[in-house]
Amino acid sequence: MFPTVADCAEHCVPSLRACARLFCGSLSEGDSLVENFLQELLTFPVTQETLRTPRGLMATFETFLRGRFGAQSRRILLSVPPERTANAWMTIDEFLRALSRI
Repeated sequence: MFPTVADCAEHCVPSLRACARLFCGSLSEGDSLVENFLQELLTFPVTQETLRTPRGLMATFETFLRGRFGAQSRRILLSVPPERTANAWMTIDEFLRALSRI
């Protein structure tokens, strides 16, 4: 557990950015999504103690993504060896399930 929410957020930003970039398909859109999340962070109905742990902060980010995108499918760019890409349409839940299996 980190001493403050800000300390935990600073620690988790690289992971948040990576997830958002994959989901959005671009670095700038992913950064905007993370910035919106961090601006809204303290308005979520979770305890400060939850937000001071990486697990709690990431779970809150998943809740934020589900609230923002719901069951809407998005085109996700996937890397397919050797050095090719492919598109897949996924909901946020499908995307998070796929990430959890990596």
